[in-house]
Amino acid sequence: MGCGDARLSKLISSKYNVKSFDLVASNPDVIECDISNVPLDDKSVSYVVFSLSLMGTNIRDFIYEANRILKDKGVLIIVEVASRFNGEFPKFVDKLKIMGFKMEFNEFSNEDYFTNSRFRKIKDITDREANTFPEIILNACIYKKR
Repeated sequence: MGCGDARLSKLISSKYNVKSFDLVASNPDVIECDISNVPLDDKSVSYVVFSLSLMGTNIRDFIYEANRILKDKGVLIIVEVASRFNGEFPKFVDKLKIMGFKMEFNEFSNEDYFTNSRFRKIKDITDREANTFPEIILNACIYKKR
């Protein structure tokens, strides 16, 4: 979700049926749509990946959409720039727990520049519940000259 030019799908599509979504379709492999409302049925996918794509102002809606399309016990993978959490990654995890996900794995890599997390869907969320969830706001990316 928020796949850019769909590089990830090119790496794994021979083993899996991969759907790639982005606001702008940069090539024919990308389905153009808002990732808060993708054209998939409820509980239709086993994995959802957000890799450097939680850039909108409606991150809560992106996570809710992941919950909607994931099968029971489906996997949500989030790879993001660590500085965007401003040292408050545990609060982010708490919000995802409220939204029906349990963290199974987390690692910081490349000297803490990125965080790679895997969550398991443990609960379906209704539209009504989704409207009561707290907003999820991440900091802008911080780039440092080298």
